[in-house]
Amino acid sequence: MKSIRIKSVLCVALAASSLCAGAQNVLSDFPVADSDSLNLASEETVQVAYRKVNKNDLLGGVSSVNVEELLKKNNFTYSLDNMQSMVNGWNGNSLWGMDSYLVLVDGVPRDANNVMPSEIKDITFLKGASAVVLYGSRAAKGVIYITTKRGQVGDTRVDVRANTGFHVPISYPKYLGAAEYMTLYNEARVNDGMDPLYSATDIYNHGSGINPYRYPDVNLYSDEYLKKSYNESDVTAEISGGSEKARFYTNVNLYNIGSLVKVGEAKKDRTTRFSVRGNIDVDLGKYVKTYVNANATFYDGRGARGSFWNAAATLRPNRISPLIPIDYVMQNNTDAWNLINNSSHLIDGKYLLGGTQVDQTNEIANLYAAGVNTYTSRQYQFDMGVDIDLSMVLKGLSFQTRYAIDYATTYNRYYNDTYATYEPQWANVNGVDQIVGLTKYGDDVHDGIQNINDSWNRQTMAFSAQLNYQTKVADAHNISAMLIAAGYQQGESAVYHKTSNVNLGLQVDYDYLNKYYLSFGGALVHS
Repeated sequence: MKSIRIKSVLCVALAASSLCAGAQNVLSDFPVADSDSLNLASEETVQVAYRKVNKNDLLGGVSSVNVEELLKKNNFTYSLDNMQSMVNGWNGNSLWGMDSYLVLVDGVPRDANNVMPSEIKDITFLKGASAVVLYGSRAAKGVIYITTKRGQVGDTRVDVRANTGFHVPISYPKYLGAAEYMTLYNEARVNDGMDPLYSATDIYNHGSGINPYRYPDVNLYSDEYLKKSYNESDVTAEISGGSEKARFYTNVNLYNIGSLVKVGEAKKDRTTRFSVRGNIDVDLGKYVKTYVNANATFYDGRGARGSFWNAAATLRPNRISPLIPIDYVMQNNTDAWNLINNSSHLIDGKYLLGGTQVDQTNEIANLYAAGVNTYTSRQYQFDMGVDIDLSMVLKGLSFQTRYAIDYATTYNRYYNDTYATYEPQWANVNGVDQIVGLTKYGDDVHDGIQNINDSWNRQTMAFSAQLNYQTKVADAHNISAMLIAAGYQQGESAVYHKTSNVNLGLQVDYDYLNKYYLSFGGALVHS
């Protein structure tokens, strides 16, 4: 196997912009900042690559969403939910139609779905070359920078927010019923020069509903198998406060969502997420500040084994009756009743699991007897940093460094259960449909061996250090510069080579009277 190493790649971006002198200084009611908008608050800052800048000083290719304000108007549970309606170039899955964008949470490569909106202060979408150049080649398709909330000076504040709601399907796909399917199947066979498979009597019986167990007409989208709605709830507690010396922010969240299916073990399907985040800021003195961020997230999912929704779209409606009622079985059929009495899966004490020689299992039987899959995911994230004011060496000079380590693991647990199904032999006895015999396929087996499948883990380490310099000359010329060294390494199970990336970046910005801007950014990339 050959490995590819990319050395000494130089990424450079140059941007210039001029704004009219009469730019308005107005707070927008809509919590979105875009580089093309003039309705910006002069005191507000936006997170961009390795720094924060005043909204008025944003150049092209940057959009910011104030999630903290947005949540006061609209509740949502995924960090990037509906952002396409507020950010140009973001379509919900990619920036400018390019996949594999880079997600950073507090400056560390992380997953967007592992941070809840209630934890987020704002999200910045970095789209242009000048906006992402400092991150090097890994940011070639854009960067989404998520900034979490931090504590503020003041008394301890406790905010509790609870949400609950119900998902109600508006409509379902409409598939052919058994009679329509059988009619068109016959037509297709005739068109191919073959004899019809189903008689007119069979088609009538399946369509009439006279005996749905003998003449099935199965629709898995019906209310026989699906609930009218299912619940989604979450509760969040936020605790924050602190003094000039130390501030803290804590977020504790519990989230639970159910399922539409109401048959068998699927009635108890659900996904639960519990997370705790803590962000601490400490001033160690006049010149040194430090911070520590930690997060732990626990996902637990429970689902009946099988593929219900796939079956709902592909099951032939006339092929099989998922359940066989035992009260149709002739009382004097000893062999049939021996099979019934020895079955491990007598549903509600009234039904056997249906099958045929061709279809020896079915999706409804899976929900009752194939067992349960339990999904487990754990994510632990930690990062810390130090900010040092070096103005005693040179006015406007500062130093920042950050180190992070994350660990994530997921796996599925299940028992590989098998089950028996039964094919009934029907007859009309004295004008009444009765089951005169049963044919058994397979066996009921629970071997007691728990299987672990899809085991996966990932470890991420990230580091950055930067020198910053800012100065103002003659109250008209604003100059800033950054020299950055940054890198990360990510190891993943079943992947031999770790992903490694090291950047050396330089950013120089100049503006005259906050009207005319010149920006240069470059990165030397080793990966």
